[in-house]
Amino acid sequence: DKSNGKANPRVVETKYATQDVVIADIIPTEDGYAVSNNGIGDSTAGIQKALNDCAKNGGGTVYLPAGTYAISGKIVIPPYVTLRGDWQDPDQGTEYGTVICIYGESQDKYEPGKEVIEGTFMLGGSGGVVGLTVYYPEQSLDAIRYYPFAFYTDGNGNNYMLSTVKNVTVLNGFRGI
Repeated sequence: DKSNGKANPRVVETKYATQDVVIADIIPTEDGYAVSNNGIGDSTAGIQKALNDCAKNGGGTVYLPAGTYAISGKIVIPPYVTLRGDWQDPDQGTEYGTVICIYGESQDKYEPGKEVIEGTFMLGGSGGVVGLTVYYPEQSLDAIRYYPFAFYTDGNGNNYMLSTVKNVTVLNGFRGI
């Protein structure tokens, strides 16, 4: 890990058109975090560290450029921090931009009332995710895996309001939001 934990705000040129200007405080693939956008290796810890560093700097945006990021655990989006990707609307093209491949745990069977409520991305208050495609590569019709929610908030403490999930595509999930 070669990150210094400091924000370096900059305008990002995205691959896909956006309706706004993207300003990134931290870009983990460029700023020395252990994050890979080629789908090889586990980027969970590097993404989480970038989000935590962004929160320590007072909030802002952690930007993941187009590519594939493998994660295996929970990602906590702190209050006042946004995890942003480069998203292509699936109705407008054939690519997905920033893809998060989730290799997380799932339940063996679905039992209403006993399901796991927590999910992969826990959203803090006034925090969010924008422009991501979330993909569950181990899910199939022949072997359904009962994953928890992709995005959730527990509604406690600093997590009680104003979380954002915008321009997100969920592929092969069991539950979305």
